[in-house]
Amino acid sequence: MKRLFILTVALLNISYAQLTLDRTRVIFDRGQSSSQSIVVSNTNKNEPYLAQSWIEDEAGNKIESPLVALPILQRINPGQEKQVKISLAGQNNLPEDRESMLFFNVLGVPPKADAENQVNIVIQSKVKLFYRPKGLPQYKDNGWLKELQVAKSGNSYTLQNPTPYHIVIFGVSNGPKGKIIEKDLVVKPFGSVTVAQTLGNTPTIYFINDYGGTESQSYQCGSSCQLITNN
Repeated sequence: MKRLFILTVALLNISYAQLTLDRTRVIFDRGQSSSQSIVVSNTNKNEPYLAQSWIEDEAGNKIESPLVALPILQRINPGQEKQVKISLAGQNNLPEDRESMLFFNVLGVPPKADAENQVNIVIQSKVKLFYRPKGLPQYKDNGWLKELQVAKSGNSYTLQNPTPYHIVIFGVSNGPKGKIIEKDLVVKPFGSVTVAQTLGNTPTIYFINDYGGTESQSYQCGSSCQLITNN
């Protein structure tokens, strides 16, 4: 039975929806722009795909206000690039005193299989979409990351975010030269998370910034934890 399964898979012609985005996160800063354009590319050189786009809230519900992604559906030919425009729409029910995290989605729908042994795989791209209302305090070069406060209690660390921006963390380590322990954490504006991990007295936090790049900060913990500014 196992051999038959392997043979069957080997005979299949599998087609993947090869749609890529030009960024790993979308920053919609209301103070700077009323729209954002995302480039969607079809990297398949032979087949066209339909690209379906939409926006979700944190709970995974599709929304059409205060932001909408248009066109909802478009054909992208082999090797072609097209844009999806995210713009304001409808009533704004998001907080005005802090950033909101949403999600931008693109679903690649391949053409209908034209052979019995062909299987089409639909792949969805989903990236964070941060909506920033007007009037938030301005920081240079993702400076709000340095505002993160760390408190140590035993082998646990509380990460407190006193800013109106989200702080995205992808890992922690025991010191800047320690092995990075992968984490997928988002510290919400004015919120906190607890990391139950042995990180010693010099925990290092690894962040993802607005550009999709990575940054790190180390803290010296005694009776309290202080940011090591020369790291």
